[in-house]
Amino acid sequence: MISIIVPVYNEEEVLPSFIVTFFKQIDLNEEYELIFVNDGSSDQTEKIIKQFQKNYSKIKLISYAPNKNLGYALPIGFKAAKGRIIVTMDSDLAHPPKIISRLVNRLDSNNDIVIGSRYVKGAGVKGVPLKSDLLSKITNFFTKLMILSQLKDVTSGFRAYRKEILKGLKTKEEGFEVELEILVKLMKKGAKISEVGFNSVDREKGESKFVLSEHGLRYIKGMVRIFGYRWF
Repeated sequence: MISIIVPVYNEEEVLPSFIVTFFKQIDLNEEYELIFVNDGSSDQTEKIIKQFQKNYSKIKLISYAPNKNLGYALPIGFKAAKGRIIVTMDSDLAHPPKIISRLVNRLDSNNDIVIGSRYVKGAGVKGVPLKSDLLSKITNFFTKLMILSQLKDVTSGFRAYRKEILKGLKTKEEGFEVELEILVKLMKKGAKISEVGFNSVDREKGESKFVLSEHGLRYIKGMVRIFGYRWF
């Protein structure tokens, strides 16, 4: 089984489009489950997911309140997942569901983690504001320097993990930086990592949950701590 984990927080505008697109594009040769982790949403996110559950039995829902951020949502999803492979992705369609089968196939070729990469040859970013794209590339560049990684896209949250590699993993970071913490700790563990290129697009509806003025400083502080996880 494949477990696809999608953390959501106040995504009522984009969820219907995501769910419909997901089930149109998904192409897996084994059973799968789609796990939404509702991170304390205050809008109609939970209600919308429950409505779609009536027609799609593969949808699972985990809800809690109040909002506790990605650093809480992802481990909750990991614990609930029943699959031998765990995929993480966003709900804004920046991560195309049709790419999941490619991540899984690459993982089955003797890898522990496969990253959906925006920066390998043939991949790219489309329709994203120049400021956001530049910030993402700068963050990725300096993060790679800090952890001395040859990977092209270390900040992508679109990933497939072999479930076994996640056993015993304990995380400390609370926000978006938890994705980097997970990667660094698994690198230190000796995980074999590969990348699959894809074209990321900007969200059509709703707002990004990463707000520079609110999360930027915390992310930088997190990167410094993660440097310690990598080397000490």
